[in-house]
Amino acid sequence: MSEFTTLATGLSFTECPRWRDGRLYLSDMYTHRVLAISMDGATELIARVPQPSGLGFLPDGRLLIVSMRERKILRRDADGSLSTYADLYSLAPWHLNDMLVDRDGRAWVGNFGFDLMGNAPARSTVLICVAPGGASSVAARDLGFPNGMVLTPEPIFRCVESVPDLPRPRPDGLVALKVSAHSGLVAGGNEPDAINEWFLADHLPADALAPQAPPAKNPEGGQSLF
Repeated sequence: MSEFTTLATGLSFTECPRWRDGRLYLSDMYTHRVLAISMDGATELIARVPQPSGLGFLPDGRLLIVSMRERKILRRDADGSLSTYADLYSLAPWHLNDMLVDRDGRAWVGNFGFDLMGNAPARSTVLICVAPGGASSVAARDLGFPNGMVLTPEPIFRCVESVPDLPRPRPDGLVALKVSAHSGLVAGGNEPDAINEWFLADHLPADALAPQAPPAKNPEGGQSLF
């Protein structure tokens, strides 16, 4: 049986874990910190952001950070400085959330779509693609709080719709969309097996859930889900 070891304490609400260069990067939303944690428990403060969420690495190694309430993507340079990489306020109808950065440097960014904490009525929203350099556009529409995003080698973009009570073609809240040549998303890849298998670690392709880096292996031979 696997043994579990506590590596870090004093966290509030962690989001978007990313494994890179032997460390786990994550956002701690309510302490406004982005952290990197090594396997011996050493923790480094990477950045302070008003409310961080999604994380991802550009091909050159620089870190992108979602600033949820500002609806901005921030870039952390090698010297630790932060700058605005993309301002998505005009495209995202509410706070940003999850983000996936693919091997080509495109950032796929989800958002709430409505004021969840204020008990506003649920409504669908958009998924935004930020091209290398920061140019941004809507890649897909009519999604219910897109979250938990992965990009498989086909390439098929997959995500969970986190708002279950919105009308949609698939009642299970799982979405699979093909990535088009112009960085848009088109319907496709919606076979039930193809959608569901990315939740099952035993059935994953080698790089299905690790767009940032080669998948981490645990002693039992499974794959990490980040």
